[in-house]
Amino acid sequence: MERYTIQQRVKVIQTYYENGRSNQNAYRALRDFFGQFDRPNVRTIAKIVKKFEQTGSVEDVRTPVHARTARTAENIAAVRDSVAEEPSSSTHRRAQHLHLSRSSLMNIMHKDLHLHAYKDVDDMWFQQDGATCHTANETMALLRNKFNGRVISRYGDANWPPRSCDLTSLDFFLWGYLKEKVYVDKPATIQELKDEIIRHIYGIEPPLCLRVIKNLDHRMEVCRRGRGAHLADILFHT
Repeated sequence: MERYTIQQRVKVIQTYYENGRSNQNAYRALRDFFGQFDRPNVRTIAKIVKKFEQTGSVEDVRTPVHARTARTAENIAAVRDSVAEEPSSSTHRRAQHLHLSRSSLMNIMHKDLHLHAYKDVDDMWFQQDGATCHTANETMALLRNKFNGRVISRYGDANWPPRSCDLTSLDFFLWGYLKEKVYVDKPATIQELKDEIIRHIYGIEPPLCLRVIKNLDHRMEVCRRGRGAHLADILFHT
């Protein structure tokens, strides 16, 4: 929002309330003030309004930047010692560890689905997000073992275009939703971050999931009508 001046943001707030507190109506009404192509889009209008309603101000409050703690002398030394080991044995051990980590994570996830979501996951499909690094052979083998014939992914049972963020609910909804929720209380440690992610994942209600599915159906239809062309971003911010 930094590209808009304080005066412009005040105009956005004023227009929003003058037009029935509707982001879409405000977007249309701001055309005369900003012009056709320089006006803020619906999402930006929503952000400005949300900031104003939460803080009573439209000014940016800069938060201090904390230094990253991962690059410590101890961590650098540990990585250096690991790489300095005999390449073959070190690489083999790391590969084994990675495989065991994937297996453990998959077993935990599968068990968790039984406990918290469904008693039987035999009819459940698993969809990867757009990251191509998630389609390694070992990872895909683990997925097929747990979701035999029901993996939606590049190289999966139902092929899915890589980097298709507009057509993948994880990309166009979940990651942004979680980021907005998780960082409200500014978790200071890895464990606090994990706890916040878990808490907000379990806090997602079924009606919200249904709205995401309906939105995905709409995106699919737009993509089909456009014969695979780029999707107009504004369609999904209204």
